[in-house]
Amino acid sequence: MPNPLSNRKNVRGWPRQVQRVQAWQHHFSELDIRPHIAESEYVLAKIWIDPWYRLTRRTPPAWLRKRMVEGLLSIHDAWETQARRLGQPVLLQVWVCSPRFMESCVVAAVGTRAEYYARLLPRAAARSCMPEELRTTAFVGAKNLVWTSHTDDELYDDDDFADSPALHAMVRLKAWRTFNSPWFGRCLALRRGDTWVGCRRSV
Repeated sequence: MPNPLSNRKNVRGWPRQVQRVQAWQHHFSELDIRPHIAESEYVLAKIWIDPWYRLTRRTPPAWLRKRMVEGLLSIHDAWETQARRLGQPVLLQVWVCSPRFMESCVVAAVGTRAEYYARLLPRAAARSCMPEELRTTAFVGAKNLVWTSHTDDELYDDDDFADSPALHAMVRLKAWRTFNSPWFGRCLALRRGDTWVGCRRSV
């Protein structure tokens, strides 16, 4: 029986969606990360693809998620080539989130930002198995990385509560951990799922 998730007709205008994924992948693969690293100590490649990455996130079907994961892995490989020429240790990781897939990204960071991102996602037993799009991708990059399970947390800081004491009370009640950020102060974390972190090594 055919898998309904693989049916491209489930996505309106699916050829356009494929083109958007290709354009997003090309943009970040060709991005010169050096000025971003020099200015901010980090750069992220998030999946900013409409209509999935809007204020209310939507989860693409499995076949499109697989293409996006392949894009993340391709961006990782392109950035790795650049990172080798930076002359300093670089934290370079692929994050694949489940079920909040559209929070997935590639992270490249140095210095204090590398320390921050290395500690941002606590190691944790996965609540579910590795996402299908990561297990089934034929992209060789997935097999060349070591994958570990971490939490996927929705983070809040004091600025988020400035106009909403009710939100503060709710988050404080449901938060499973708190931590201090050098940039955002005290943060509260609500666990929303799993993040599979793929990392080859420090470049």
